[in-house]
Amino acid sequence: MIEKRIQQLNQKIGEGIYLSALQDFASGRTSRERPGALLWGLSALVVACPYVFAALGAGLLFVDFPNLLTLVFGAAFLGLGWMLRPRKPQLPVGAVGRDSLPETFDLLDAISAQLDAPKVSKVVLDNQFNAYAVEVRNTPIVGIGALLWLASDRPQRLAVLGHELGHLAHRDTRRIALPDRALMVLNAWQNLLDMDHYVDAHTGVL
Repeated sequence: MIEKRIQQLNQKIGEGIYLSALQDFASGRTSRERPGALLWGLSALVVACPYVFAALGAGLLFVDFPNLLTLVFGAAFLGLGWMLRPRKPQLPVGAVGRDSLPETFDLLDAISAQLDAPKVSKVVLDNQFNAYAVEVRNTPIVGIGALLWLASDRPQRLAVLGHELGHLAHRDTRRIALPDRALMVLNAWQNLLDMDHYVDAHTGVL
C-alpha cells in the first residue's frame, strides 16, 4: 500500500514537472535567465569577504608589528581569508574509472555520442538524492546519487544521465559565474561553523 502511494506521488510530481516544462517551452522561457542586479551585488559582497579578511589580517600584521595581540588577530584573519576563498573544483572522493563500472561507462559513452558530449572519465557514487557533472583539470566527471538511482526506473535514469551529459556538451561546467563562487564561499562558511564537520561520524570524536 505504501509503495503504491509513493509511486502515485512520484508520478504526480513527474507529470507536474513535465507540464511545467511544456508551458515554459510554449512561452519561450527555455533560455537561461541572467541573474539580476541584486543577486550579482550580493554575490560580489560574499566573494569579497575572504579577501577583505585577508587584507585586514595583513594590515594588522604590519601596522603595529611586533605587537603580540595584533600578530595573533592578523594571523587569524589571514587564515580565515585563506579558508573561505573560492577554490577550483577538486577530484571528488571515491571517483572510479572504467575498469570498475564498465557497463555504466558503456551507457555513458552511448549517450555522449548522441549528445556530442565529451566522454566521461570518472564516475562518483554517493548517498545523495542528486546527480551532477563537473570538469576537474579537463576531466569530465559524473556524480550519481544512490538514492536517486534506486528511486528511478530505466527511462528516468537515462533522462538523469542525459541531463548531466548535456551540461558537459554545452560546457556549462567550465563557466563559473560570480553567484557560483559566492556559493563556494557560503559553503566554506558552513563547513567552518558546523561542528559536525569536525566530528567523526563513527566515533563522535573531534
